[in-house]
Amino acid sequence: MAGTRGQGERAATLFAAAEVLREAIGVPVPPFIRGTLERHIADTHALLGGERFRELWARGRRLALDAAVAYALETG
Repeated sequence: MAGTRGQGERAATLFAAAEVLREAIGVPVPPFIRGTLERHIADTHALLGGERFRELWARGRRLALDAAVAYALETG
């Protein structure tokens, strides 16, 4: 996961893009991983600070699905 590899900006963007996808297809976060996901999001928020996290979250929510997938597959 990007957040655990020192890629907080990437993680924040992808967390938001994934949220949009889940909303679009009507699939909530499964209960058995919800706590872990929320913890990773909170850690990413703490790492980046509120303002930067919100900027990246908004960016991730604006990504089209194909752009989000391409971004997720980039190495770096």
